[in-house]
Amino acid sequence: GSYFCRASNTHLQRFLTSRRATLTVLAPPSVRLWPTSLTVAAGARAALECEVSGHPLPSISWIKRGHSKQTGGKIALGQRNATLYIESTRSYDEAIYMCEASNILGKSHSTALLRVAVSPIIVTYVSQVSCRIGASMVLPCGAVGILPITYSWTRGRGETKSPVGHSGDKHVDDDGALHISRVQSSDAGEYFCIAQNRAGRHQKRTVLTVSDHQVDERR
Repeated sequence: GSYFCRASNTHLQRFLTSRRATLTVLAPPSVRLWPTSLTVAAGARAALECEVSGHPLPSISWIKRGHSKQTGGKIALGQRNATLYIESTRSYDEAIYMCEASNILGKSHSTALLRVAVSPIIVTYVSQVSCRIGASMVLPCGAVGILPITYSWTRGRGETKSPVGHSGDKHVDDDGALHISRVQSSDAGEYFCIAQNRAGRHQKRTVLTVSDHQVDERR
């Protein structure tokens, strides 16, 4: 602020005022980045806010720390670079982002983790398969996307829709495949594999046809 010195004595009928003196208090940078962790779906917009204090007013810069220096979405910066916008994020935008503030007294920084969630896409499946009564059958289901991916199977549609893979003769393995140990004629029908992660879900249909020719277990 500004300061003045005023002086007087018994012989003066007025005050003498000095020239104005300005006191400037310097402060090193302080940074707060918000949010510290952000997850967005691929294609969505991401925004990170960097709150900075200090005197003189610090300058702001951004640094990406990740496996890829490539930026998928279009980068935009707000007023004084205080906000980082990424339009239409891609998987390689996932990284740790650092906001750094600097002035004549030094530097300070804060980091935030940006995750880009990619919905699963089932790439391994069969649309139709046939099996004989009494045989074993495996219905494959495999997806790509952000891990972890969980798998479940249902059978039928509408009111007849029911989960499968939790009984003794049917189970779902860690890779998503549905195993049927002894196929019966009642097992014929539509099966749906559902792959799900934090970004979304995807499903594919498999039609199982069962023939009347029973497997000869004596062979």
